[in-house]
Amino acid sequence: MLNVLDLHGRPIHNLQPADLRVSINHKQVDVARATYLVQPRRIVIVLDTSGSMAGSRAGRKWAVARQAAEDVLSIASPEIPIAMVTFSTDVVKTFEFATDRDQLRQWLRDTKREDLRGTTGLLDAVMAATHVLQPPEEGDAIYAISDGQDTHSRISADRLRLTLLRQGVRLFMFKLADRGPESEVETTKNLQDVAVATGGFIFGRSALSPISWEGGEEYDFNSRVQETIQLQTTVLIFQISGFYRVEVNAKVPFRDDSRVSLEVVDARGKRRKDITATYQRYLSACSSLSPASDNAPSR
Repeated sequence: MLNVLDLHGRPIHNLQPADLRVSINHKQVDVARATYLVQPRRIVIVLDTSGSMAGSRAGRKWAVARQAAEDVLSIASPEIPIAMVTFSTDVVKTFEFATDRDQLRQWLRDTKREDLRGTTGLLDAVMAATHVLQPPEEGDAIYAISDGQDTHSRISADRLRLTLLRQGVRLFMFKLADRGPESEVETTKNLQDVAVATGGFIFGRSALSPISWEGGEEYDFNSRVQETIQLQTTVLIFQISGFYRVEVNAKVPFRDDSRVSLEVVDARGKRRKDITATYQRYLSACSSLSPASDNAPSR
């Protein structure tokens, strides 16, 4: 799965196989097909309700996180199935795909700053979201909304990455960037690395994204910030719903750590610098990206 955005965050959907250069385990492979697919894809929102999300007394940090979740419900078309997992130390509540969106909105409105408590088990919560996505479907996505300060998870980032790759699930993040202890910063970086490895994207405050906003320790919740969150959510839905299925003719062996490198190139074969490309950085032997037969391309 491949997403390509221009510098304004708009999807590019007219690429041809000749526009892509792909290597697996440092060996270049031929691109057989690059098909742009658009259809409703399942999304699981993973929302942090731990004590650190309360922020300052003004409660603006929680207001930002809550709008990020509400905007998914409002902007995603009714055909897109949406579930939600809330968590702090452990998973607090799971709303399955059958849950009506109005019920999700009501829960978000009813949850106040003073209701936020506990430590943060972010990696564990993302792993719990993979269970909601059983059995897996092509294009499944998890959208984690958190400050990233994981203080409680039992699983490792490597185990989570392998699980997501095996299921073909992309992890997207809306990150509320706070300064924290070095160990928490390292955990945040690890989860960001997982998102990138699965072909996901990082949005939010001080995000690794072409669409972001700056700020200090305090959180603003003015009209500019709200418009930015809406714009980021629109890009998120574009990325989840529409992507390239890239198929290659590969004779190399696939392992759980098979590394993928992909570049979008111009007519001269030079890497394009006017776009942002996100894709699965590793292939899993258990995923849909399995070895090709002698006569069939692999994805």
